[in-house]
Amino acid sequence: MGLREHVIGDFTPDEHAAIQQVVHSAGTALSELLPVERLYVLSLGSQQAHRTSAGTSRRCRGNRMAN
Repeated sequence: MGLREHVIGDFTPDEHAAIQQVVHSAGTALSELLPVERLYVLSLGSQQAHRTSAGTSRRCRGNRMAN
């Protein structure tokens, strides 16, 4: 199978639902282990965004993102 990058277009509805189930399960597990207020899921919208953010480390402080 080739690389699939498009969060909607490259997956069937059933595959997309299965991915969301994994995201939900992982988020639930993280929330049980860590004192989190909320979790965010990021889907970058362009190849340019992928290249720009590659190698950039960010950590969350409260509701703000910090480099």
